[in-house]
Amino acid sequence: MKSIIHRALYFIFCLVFCTISIVSLTACENSSDDKSFDVVCSVFPLYDWTREIVSDTDTRLHLIIDNGTDSHSFQPTAKDITTLLSADLVIYIGGESESWIDDLFVSHPSSTRHTLKLLDTIGDRAKFEELQDGMEGEDDDGGENEYDEHIYLSLKNARICVKAIEDTLSNFNEPDADTYDINASKYLTKLVSLDTSYKKAVDMATNRTLIFGDRFPFRYLIDDYELNYYAAFAGCSAETEASFKTIDFLSKKIDELHLKYIIKLETSNGTVANAIKQNTTSKNQTVLTINSIQSTKIKDNKTYLEIMQDNLEVLKIALS
Repeated sequence: MKSIIHRALYFIFCLVFCTISIVSLTACENSSDDKSFDVVCSVFPLYDWTREIVSDTDTRLHLIIDNGTDSHSFQPTAKDITTLLSADLVIYIGGESESWIDDLFVSHPSSTRHTLKLLDTIGDRAKFEELQDGMEGEDDDGGENEYDEHIYLSLKNARICVKAIEDTLSNFNEPDADTYDINASKYLTKLVSLDTSYKKAVDMATNRTLIFGDRFPFRYLIDDYELNYYAAFAGCSAETEASFKTIDFLSKKIDELHLKYIIKLETSNGTVANAIKQNTTSKNQTVLTINSIQSTKIKDNKTYLEIMQDNLEVLKIALS
């Protein structure tokens, strides 16, 4: 959960930078003869969806968080701010971690810049973060509910978002609308196929409960397929060390349900997952790694679909 101070620092950085650069930036925009359509995406899944849609067009695509940084701890550079302010279209999730983008656009509005906030796009499918039994921080009463930002870990959400991206691109860049439509249709077919594979795997599962010895950004996916879960931390938690109470609860839950696997995220060193394992009766569970796509880089050469296919293989094991 991002603190008020952290958010204020984002805003101050953006305000100071933009005050210095806005005059020269506007001049560059007005004098440019470049007619290409510039699209900026905040995180990798959005970028990869859009990359599929704009294939074989002159649309220029940019990714803001591309250095392997977790989106929850990302701080924009001057170059990032310039890229966002000069974009024709900005596609972002719009959760608490990206509140600095909202602040930036409020302080520097533009009649030529368009935005697509995908948390708004999925409508009633948007979920608040929840504190599950045994989860670190479950007794906290303070703070307001925040939306779970990991909408891209649901293939059903992905289909809604891809269609919204295609519609928005077509509305604001009509010359390429037909190509956008063809590309989006092909990609949506692939998303539907993978979604079907997930459902089949869950239908065949002998176990329907997952234990995350880590943060839990997979609520949308879990709800899609009506699975159960327990986790050490909420999806956007900044915590990295679990209390004995949390570890003990999860260890006992594994014993109770006779579970063979504990899941950690790709960014984790596995300390919490292994502590849970060592507190079980048998101490022989396998720790599996699943990809939350929160720190993926373009140069990793893995597409969104490939990562979600890899996650399906992990899920098949964890549900066995």
